[in-house]
Amino acid sequence: MSLRHDERQPVIKLPSRDDIASYLAINADTLSRIMVQLATAGIIERAGRNDVMIKDVDALMQASTIAGILRRAVKEK
Repeated sequence: MSLRHDERQPVIKLPSRDDIASYLAINADTLSRIMVQLATAGIIERAGRNDVMIKDVDALMQASTIAGILRRAVKEK
């Protein structure tokens, strides 16, 4: 996974859908539904085959089950 910055939002190059699903121990179809929900909510946007643009970092952090850990990590930088 790599991170690059668009002029406005960070863009993340993701591993394959199957690799992510396997790592998270969920079905690839479940992962796809979650990604669609995040896109519909305006939190992320597909920026290429394996690229995702984070449009609302705060909303993504709030949607995360590890939101507290993410907030502390962002504040440390």
